Amino acid sequence: MKKRKPFPLMYSYYGTEYLGAAHGLSSILQMLLSYHEHLKPSDQELVWQSVDFLMEQEQNCNWPPELGEAIERENELVHWCHGAPGIAYLFAKAYLVSKKPQYLDTCIRCGELTWQKGLLKKGPGICHGVAGSAYVFLLLYRLTGNSKYIYRAQRCFEVFCIYCQSNHIEEPYVSITKKRQIPKNGHSEEIEKEVGQAEGKLFTHRSAFSRASVIQAFLGSAPQLTLQLYISVLRQDVSIGRCLFMVLSLLSIVYGALRCNILAIKIKYDEYDVKVKPLAYVCIFLWRSFEIVTRVIVLVLFTSVLKAWVVIDILINFLGFLFYPWILFWCSGSPFPENFEKAFSRLGTTIVLCFLTLLYAGINMFCWSAVQLKINNPDLISKSQNWYRLLVYYMVRFIENAFLLLMWYLYKTDIYMYVCAPLLMLQLLIGYCTAILFMVVFYQFFHPCKKLFSPNASESFQEWLKCACCNRRRRESCESAENTDLRSPTDREETPSSSKISSMPSQILNTDELSSA
Repeated sequence: MKKRKPFPLMYSYYGTEYLGAAHGLSSILQMLLSYHEHLKPSDQELVWQSVDFLMEQEQNCNWPPELGEAIERENELVHWCHGAPGIAYLFAKAYLVSKKPQYLDTCIRCGELTWQKGLLKKGPGICHGVAGSAYVFLLLYRLTGNSKYIYRAQRCFEVFCIYCQSNHIEEPYVSITKKRQIPKNGHSEEIEKEVGQAEGKLFTHRSAFSRASVIQAFLGSAPQLTLQLYISVLRQDVSIGRCLFMVLSLLSIVYGALRCNILAIKIKYDEYDVKVKPLAYVCIFLWRSFEIVTRVIVLVLFTSVLKAWVVIDILINFLGFLFYPWILFWCSGSPFPENFEKAFSRLGTTIVLCFLTLLYAGINMFCWSAVQLKINNPDLISKSQNWYRLLVYYMVRFIENAFLLLMWYLYKTDIYMYVCAPLLMLQLLIGYCTAILFMVVFYQFFHPCKKLFSPNASESFQEWLKCACCNRRRRESCESAENTDLRSPTDREETPSSSKISSMPSQILNTDELSSA
């Protein structure tokens, strides 16, 4: 036990101050009250102060698992391990020792909440099952003699027998998750699902594998593919082994980019029940394949003729994407993220953030990173769909690829003597445009959460074109107004009346154009 304010007595389990019966303070206080007469008067006072303070933590007849935590109604725990069914024993003991009615009233409220919330579906056990709820009603019957608690205990026993006869294997730890369905006809329903310990571990392993595949793809396979293709171009020879190795590297990169896309969707729309269709996987695969292949070939061609200048291009790209999340973080003025992992110190947090930005830069060197870092966000991920950032990235990348191909065309050496350079440049640019086309098709037709986009990809692109056209019309209107004002004085003296008459419609037209723009 450790003393802390305002709690006279407090217990910390692995750094967390739990309140429930399984890992928290309530069972410890219950044991202390069981041997109340053996404690010193000063220690007894500390125990009662702690019991009263724990009673003050009640929220809607229930207690949160952790001190200071607010109860969310959709994730409320009413178990013996965490919640009212386990804490009821403490106040029952407090009533038996002190005979104060407030403790009995609190115990009764715990029993009523347990009955109102219904029987647990997590198994027959005590910790978070039917038996843990049934024992509360037996306890209240012994305290009050009210027969309704015996009736409730019998109903729990009936469910206990049915549960055991169904040969259902109880999960030691089961959590209930709620997901919203993708809106249909403007309506969205919530789905409740039990996630057992085995399923939770499998989900954790899958997530870890997805992240590992992304890291291996862009920090391992991508540089390796570029190097092998560069060697093949210089030697003008591709062996079967090297060709097979490059194909495997390319598949690894494309798979990593695909997993990055799926990971981004699940992070951004975590509260929804997301189901990715097979056509969406096909569309992402084609999008990423064309994008990565054209990017790697362009870098290899440019490197083969201008070895020194490619270092500058890579540094500009890599350092730009490496420091971009940090620049946004410093401009936001947000405090440094603390304890997004409890075991990490400030130095450990900094190292993890640096590694994430390193991976982010490595991905964006070759293709668009679907997961956008946002350091001032507690989740470290931007959950908004920023179409303009996506548009700017692909426009700048297309211009960069075209410029690198132009430099290759101007400085190409004899090793490309039998290569039709203009045709190759056209094919690569068309290939990159094909990747953009598959990307637009995916977001417009096959994205599992496309109904949540506001606006969607085509509407955003149309809005951008509309803004560009409006700006052009403004410039043309200003130029026509300046030309009218700069007419020569001789022309004005020769046709004074006609100039006045002709200037008025132009002014009216300009006003209409400006108002419409």
